Amino acid sequence: MRSPPGDGTPRGELPSRRGEPRAPPKPRSMRGSGFDLKACIHPVMSNGQSEKIISAGQGSVAGKNGRFLLRRREQKSEYVLTLVFKDKVTQHLVAKNDAGLWTVNKKAYGNHKALPAMVMACAKDPLPKGWPVKLSEGVTTGGKVAPPRKRPRPKRKPPRRKRSSRTTRSPGSTSSRTRSPPPRKKSRSTSPSAPARTF
Repeated sequence: MRSPPGDGTPRGELPSRRGEPRAPPKPRSMRGSGFDLKACIHPVMSNGQSEKIISAGQGSVAGKNGRFLLRRREQKSEYVLTLVFKDKVTQHLVAKNDAGLWTVNKKAYGNHKALPAMVMACAKDPLPKGWPVKLSEGVTTGGKVAPPRKRPRPKRKPPRRKRSSRTTRSPGSTSSRTRSPPPRKKSRSTSPSAPARTF
């Protein structure tokens, strides 16, 4: 049996068929949130390591409420949310419940089956009921602080103009389209016609 997780330090990973360590699966969609969520997901690390990363080398997180990062756990499809709340670094378990919804500390903040959707719900107003702080900026694996992305508005195509066609309906006709008569052909000869011969 595997030993229960402690402070988040790696205790070994499940070997794959080829002998290589098997990493937890990535979320289905990374484009659903306003953050670069893929860059904000860190590998397995301890609580102390995540606190150093989220402070971005400044040593203090005062006034940085809402800054966050996600780090993997040894358990499959589980993460730890490292979040600055009330000027302190806090740690929260992010996992799915039996209904397949993403939860934080076993509590669902909306009916979100995709991780980016849950993150984006906690990063915009109005916040989900019970969620304490708005996610303001994420810390990438390179140690950079990434503010939320502004989604570009899709360009609207100009409406197509309808061609106006004049149609006349004759009494008794069923179709609204009428064909104009073909142009008359001009006679080639301009001289008057010769008188007919009599026998």
